Amino acid sequence: MKNSRYAILAALFTFFAFASITYTSCKKDPCAVYSCQNNGTCSDGKCVCPSGYVGVHCENLAPSMVILRNNAKLPVTIQINDTSKTIPAGESMPFYGEWGIDYYANAYIAAVNYNGQSYGTYVTMDFDVFFPQGGSMTQDINVPSQYFFLQVINTSGITITSANINQSAGNSSYDYGLNITAGNSPYELGYYAAYSNSTVVLYSPAQTWTYNNLNLQFTPNQVVTLTTY
Repeated sequence: MKNSRYAILAALFTFFAFASITYTSCKKDPCAVYSCQNNGTCSDGKCVCPSGYVGVHCENLAPSMVILRNNAKLPVTIQINDTSKTIPAGESMPFYGEWGIDYYANAYIAAVNYNGQSYGTYVTMDFDVFFPQGGSMTQDINVPSQYFFLQVINTSGITITSANINQSAGNSSYDYGLNITAGNSPYELGYYAAYSNSTVVLYSPAQTWTYNNLNLQFTPNQVVTLTTY
């Protein structure tokens, strides 16, 4: 009877051991059906993606963000692919793209408008925006050195009614309908082309102010402030 019991136990042990080996050998590898791309690796049936890639198979570039900072004195309108935003002067806005992609950006600054009259020139800027591998980065928007921003502080007590910019440079911009009254705050006329011989002439019914040497440095975001006395 005892031998018979040992025989049964031995048979059961052999059966379960064989079943365990058979089950283990038949168990499928959960990573066998996954093809991880872009150097991704499979773990427990899921792809572990390297930095910069996302998706079930690591097939997509990860989203990325660039914060564009407007260093101009006026709002800048920017177009990147299908996204268009206007960034106020001195402010920043985020743009989203794919990691590692170099995007072409088209931007412009419109002329200043006072009471239906336009002053200054239309400035266009083209540049590349590179989206970082992770997180975000800040990229500056700078007005090219071939432009200068003109503002006037009128302390003369006489209202300025018009201005002639770049008359000596042969590319004159005559702005009329101005109403620059006395005060200590800058009156912004906008952006104008920068030349080595750029000049500004301000007119009032009683007096004229001529500025033959603007001292332009031909640096990005240059500003010229003229003060009348």
